[in-house]
Amino acid sequence: MSEFVLNVVKAQVDATLCEIDRLEGSEFPYEHSKKALDEIRQLFKDHQESLLQLTSTTDKGTVALVCNSAFSSVKSSLDILGFILRSTNVRNAFEVYGPFLRMAQKLLGKDTKLLISSEWYFSPFTFIGYQQLPGFVLIGLPATESANPLLLPLAGHELGHSVWVETSRAVPYRKPIEDCILEGIKTRWSEYKMLFPQYEQSELNTNFFAQQTWKPAWSWAMKQAEELFCDFLGLRVFGESYLHALAYMLAPLTMGKRPENYPNTVERAQTLVTAAKNYGVNVPENYVRLYTDRIGPIDEQRQVKFLLSLADQARVSVHDKLIQDADTVVGSSGIPSWSQEEITQCLEAFALAVPAQRINSLSSILNAAWQAYFAPTLFSEMDKHRNRNGILGDVVLKSIEVFEIEKRLAGEPSC
Repeated sequence: MSEFVLNVVKAQVDATLCEIDRLEGSEFPYEHSKKALDEIRQLFKDHQESLLQLTSTTDKGTVALVCNSAFSSVKSSLDILGFILRSTNVRNAFEVYGPFLRMAQKLLGKDTKLLISSEWYFSPFTFIGYQQLPGFVLIGLPATESANPLLLPLAGHELGHSVWVETSRAVPYRKPIEDCILEGIKTRWSEYKMLFPQYEQSELNTNFFAQQTWKPAWSWAMKQAEELFCDFLGLRVFGESYLHALAYMLAPLTMGKRPENYPNTVERAQTLVTAAKNYGVNVPENYVRLYTDRIGPIDEQRQVKFLLSLADQARVSVHDKLIQDADTVVGSSGIPSWSQEEITQCLEAFALAVPAQRINSLSSILNAAWQAYFAPTLFSEMDKHRNRNGILGDVVLKSIEVFEIEKRLAGEPSC
C-alpha cells in the first residue's frame, strides 16, 4: 500500500469528519437524528486514530486492511449522512414521528431509535443492516408525498423489514423453501435436465456447483417471503388503510419487467386479500382488479423462467405460515388496533375540519382518513380555493398530533 493511498484515505476520513461537524449545525427536531450523527462521528474518529498509528514500518497487510476499512466506511456513510440531514427537513410530517417511534419500540424493543426522512425515491424504503447504527430504524418516504398522511400505513411495511432482520424471522423458512424447490426440480426433472444436463438428482444438494443452479430460486423465494411478511405486518397493524395505500403506490404500475424478489403484482394483491380475511380486515370491492401483472421472463430466458417458477411455488408453500407469523408478532406487541367506533368518531371530527380527540389507535385515524378520501361530499362547503386533499391531510396530521399529545399526557414514554 503506497504512501499516496494512505494519505488519500486520511484526507477522505478528515473530510467526512468535517462534513459531520457541518451537519451538526442543523436543527434536529428529534434527538435520534443527533444520536445517529454522534455514532457515525465516533466511527470515523476511530478510523482516524487507526490511520494515525500507521508508520513506514507497519506491515503492508495491516496498512491495506486499515485503509480499506476506512475507505469502505467513507463510501457507505454518505447515503446515511444525507438521510440524517433530510430527516431535519421541514417537508417531513413531524407529527407522525412520536407514534411511529412508539410503534417501532413495541415491535423491536424499548431501546429502538427511529429516523424518518423524506427521500427522492417514489417508493418508501428502509435501510437494513447498517452495522454502524445498531438499534436504529431508518424509514424513507417519498418527498412528493411526505405531507400526505394517507400513505403512512406503508411505513408498516418498512417496519416489517426491520422486524424480519432484527428478530431473525427468516430462519424457520429457509429449510422448507429449500425443500420445496428441490422437490419441484425432481418433479420437473426433464425441464431441469434440459437446462443443466451435467448434474444428477443425487448431486442437487451435495455438489457445490449443482447447488448454484437452483440457489437463485431459493434467494428469490426468501426475498418474496420477506416482502409478503412485511405486507402482512402492515396490513395487520393498519387494516384496510394499508390496502388503499399500497394501491396508491402500485396500481399505476402496468408496464415493465417483474422484479424477481417480489411476487407478481396481481398475486401479491390476491395474497393480501387472503390475509385480510384472516385478520378480519374489510377488502375494498374489486380490489385485485386495480392491479396489473408486470412482464415475466421471456421464452428465451429459459433458466430464469424455470427458476422463477420454482421460487413462486416455494413462496406460495409458506403463505399461511407468513400470515400467521405476522399476526403473532403484531398481536404480542401491544399495538392498539383500529375500531369502527373510533373510525366513526374520527370521521365526525373530519367533517367539521377539526382534529379527532380521545382516539386510542393511530390505525383508526388512518382508516378514517381513507374513508374520508372516498367521501365525495366531505369538505364540499369549505374554502373553494383550497385543495380538498390538502384540507384532509391537514386535519389528519393535526389529529395525529393530538393523538401523540394525549398519549404523553396519559403517561406514555416521551419521544
